[in-house]
Amino acid sequence: QVATQGGGPAAVVAQQNSRFLLSNFQKCLKGKQLPDSVKYFNDRESILVNDKLLSVLNNNGIKMTEENYQEILTNPDIYIQAFKWLSLVLIQKTALNISNEMMEAKENIEAIWNNNLNDLLDCSRIFCKLLLIESFFNIIEQYKNKTDPKVSVETINVLSSMAFLNACSFF
Repeated sequence: QVATQGGGPAAVVAQQNSRFLLSNFQKCLKGKQLPDSVKYFNDRESILVNDKLLSVLNNNGIKMTEENYQEILTNPDIYIQAFKWLSLVLIQKTALNISNEMMEAKENIEAIWNNNLNDLLDCSRIFCKLLLIESFFNIIEQYKNKTDPKVSVETINVLSSMAFLNACSFF
């Protein structure tokens, strides 16, 4: 929704989020400490070659076949790793584009930022979606592991379905 509004407060927040992502991506490349929300940047090499995604499948004993696609589609880790992969691909691509334009120094930083605004908004959008679904799945997992009489199995199943629908709605 952020990218479709075109301007206003949502676009400003998305740009601030993009600055946060790019500055932390730079910190990651320099080996500096990262906030928890972007610590997955440290695993970028493994995530970008899909090792993480494949290890999620292998650790859960899942062999990718046509017969078990439903089991794969109901594994929260698959979605989280897919969003991390997409987030890193977009951030890395955008950071490289901005860096290349800055080296050419044909324009000032504001013009360079504006030239890359759509990519920056995409970075923000995918990162926000990642945080949302990761939090959603973590809360569901916490409820599954606790016996709270206020939260029925049916409620947990409905919340799980909503989380998967939310994750799939991006793609």
